[in-house]
Order: sequence, then structure tokens, then C-alpha cells
Amino acid sequence: MTRTALLAILALTLPAATLATDADAGDPATGVPAAPKAAAVSGIEFSAEVFTGYLTGVAGEYVYNVPGDRSKLSQLDWQIDDAAVLGGRVTWRARDWLSLRLGGWFVVASDNAMDDFDWLEGYSGFDSWSDWSHSEVTDMVKAYQVDVGGAAHLHQFGPLSLSALAGYRFMTFKMASYGGHYIYSGFGGFRNFVGKFPEGELGISYQQWWHTPYVGLAMDYTSGPLKITGETIGSPLVIARDKDTHHLRDIVFREKFTRDWMVGFSLGVEYVVFERVALTARAEYQRYFLTKGGTTAVDAAAGSVARFPKPGAGADMNTLMLSLGLKAGL
Repeated sequence: MTRTALLAILALTLPAATLATDADAGDPATGVPAAPKAAAVSGIEFSAEVFTGYLTGVAGEYVYNVPGDRSKLSQLDWQIDDAAVLGGRVTWRARDWLSLRLGGWFVVASDNAMDDFDWLEGYSGFDSWSDWSHSEVTDMVKAYQVDVGGAAHLHQFGPLSLSALAGYRFMTFKMASYGGHYIYSGFGGFRNFVGKFPEGELGISYQQWWHTPYVGLAMDYTSGPLKITGETIGSPLVIARDKDTHHLRDIVFREKFTRDWMVGFSLGVEYVVFERVALTARAEYQRYFLTKGGTTAVDAAAGSVARFPKPGAGADMNTLMLSLGLKAGL
């Protein structure tokens, strides 16, 4: 290549390169910034999480003296002492401002107990019980929860994001107690009979159902690979019912309750370990407040049905779950 040709090529290419550099930097004379470059598409449209955890809680079952003085006659505490759960969650970002969510869990193993208190001599405080029985062998026949809902983004405060929540949650559990020991009152005495039920004998089984439409708020904090989420939900529209089967007496009690209140709180942490893969940890608490209703009692042995008006029965429930999981995004 001749010297003249090389100079011609440089004369054509150098101005073009200079113009491209100036365009990227903007016009320093006017201070007008350059047009932004097109950003790569980012953000997770769909995510799935699997987790395992520890569940504890208490379900309460109550009987009241109706149509008498409405004092407490009986209280059964169904205790979830140590339960192992498996669960999952999926989230779909349907819009930039809207995410749809589906989640749930179920119990795979548990250690439970049941305490049954009666006040047959009148109620003058919890410690005035006349009869008590306890069963350490209490099986969790079933327990699971399903939650479907959505989160609508409301506002961004730097690394903080505020969202509104709405959804529907269903939870149920069933326990069965076997054997155990008791302290009863009788023949004019007070707590004067002590004994044991036959080992392995099925005494009582009990199930609750909770249907909860809810609303709430969520706050997210994001810093690099770390994300912390706090949520609170509540509802005054909980629909609840239960079923209590006394196997030795062959009697089934069914209750339907008035609209109830529920509150729930959760605190979650996510930490990205690989691209689109994060470790998760979460603490979740929920409480269904005491609700009352009427009772239908079916005595199979006698072939009779009896009905007791509201507020002859009551129920409540609270649970705490701690979990660890793995989350992947697409």
C-alpha cells in the first residue's frame, strides 16, 4: 500500500471515530447528555421456591353452658409441638406493577399432645377445672395450607418498595388422640379419681377448617444480593367450622361459627448465591381469634340428634412456622 493511499484511509476513518466518541459523551458545550443506550432486558418474570421447615401451634376447642349462664364447660388444647413441613411457592409477574402468587405447605411428621379440661362444678377461673385428661400419643392425621393471592406495587422509596396484598388462604388440620391419663371428680369429691386410658385406644379425633379472604401490606428492602421482606395481613371475614368425634361414646359434634378475625405476619430473607438462584429463610405467624357458634350432636348409639344454639361452642388457632428454602427465577 502506498503512503498516499494510507493517508487517504486515515482521513476517512478518524473523523468517523471522533464523531462516535463525541456522540457517546454528549455535547460538552451545551451540557446536553447523550441519548441513553438500550438496556438489556432484566427482571424475573417467574420464580419457584421449595422449602422445608418447623411448625408449632395450638388449636383450641371450647364448649359453653348454653342456654345456661354461658360459662365455660370444656376446653381442649390440641398442641402441635414439633412438626416438619414441606412446601412451595410460585410467583408470576403479570405486569410491572402486579405479581400473582400461589403457595402452600403440608405436615410430613409431627409430635403432638392433647389436654382436655372440664368445669363440671362451675367455672371460676381456669384453675377451677374439675376434670382433666392428657394424651401424649396424638397423631396429626392431616394438616396443610394453600394460599393464592397477588401483590400490587404502590410506591418506591429508594431501596424500599411498598405493595398492597390481597388473597385467599385455606388451612385445615386433623388430630387423633390415643390412650393417656386422667384426673376426674366424682361421688362428691374433687379431683379424687386418677387413672389411665387403655394404651393405643382411640379416644377423640378433631378437625378444623379455616377459610380466609384477606388484605395486607408488604415492604421490601433490597441491597445487592440481599432482599428482606416483611408482610402483614388481616381479615374480619374468616369462615370456620369443626368436627369433634368422641369414639368411645360414638358421638359426633359439628360446629359452624360466626365470621371471625385473623391476623398474620411474616419476615423473609433472600440471598442470591448464583444468577437467578437464592437461598431463603422465613418466619410466619398467624392467629385465628376465638369464634363461637352452634353445635349439632349426632349420637349414633342412641340414634338421636341434638342441637345447641350459639354460642354453645368455640374455636381458635395459632401457628408459627420457621422455614429454609431454595428459590429459582426464570
